[in-house]
Amino acid sequence: MGQSTSTVSLDLSPDAVANSIATVKLTLAGSAMGISTMSSASLSTSAANYASWAVAQTPPVTGGPNHVGPDGVSNLLLYALDLKLDGSNASAGTLADNTLTFHKRADAVANGDVSYTIQASNDLGLADPWHKVAPTTDTPTELTYLLPAGSGTSKLFVRLVVTQGPYAGP
Repeated sequence: MGQSTSTVSLDLSPDAVANSIATVKLTLAGSAMGISTMSSASLSTSAANYASWAVAQTPPVTGGPNHVGPDGVSNLLLYALDLKLDGSNASAGTLADNTLTFHKRADAVANGDVSYTIQASNDLGLADPWHKVAPTTDTPTELTYLLPAGSGTSKLFVRLVVTQGPYAGP
């Protein structure tokens, strides 16, 4: 019996890919194909990355990850922190009991396409360069930093740096 090859192409919608709901099931059956029993295979998509998230939005997010919208927030931050696209976010993070907290987007964490880093400086990086500080907690859902008490300086500025791929800063 000779071999035959068949190709099946599927075009998954951006909504299905972005929401990780696309499942493909292929079932082969029939003696004409040389199959005496039914065979099947399944394929499911993995978590969405920045590019698929951007395309899946209504309307699609344009300008690339570094584009800053009218609210002053970059597209990459909107994605990484699971913020609303309409600019109605109260704050990208919260400060309570001297702890700064940022919530992470589950898909961004699952596929590792962004990194989250907290940096600090005594003067916004003028004479004291921004430097990476160890977070108090770093879980798949949040990143926190407890502001040091009595550090001997009158000011401490802290910021979140989100980058695509691994962190490569100071």
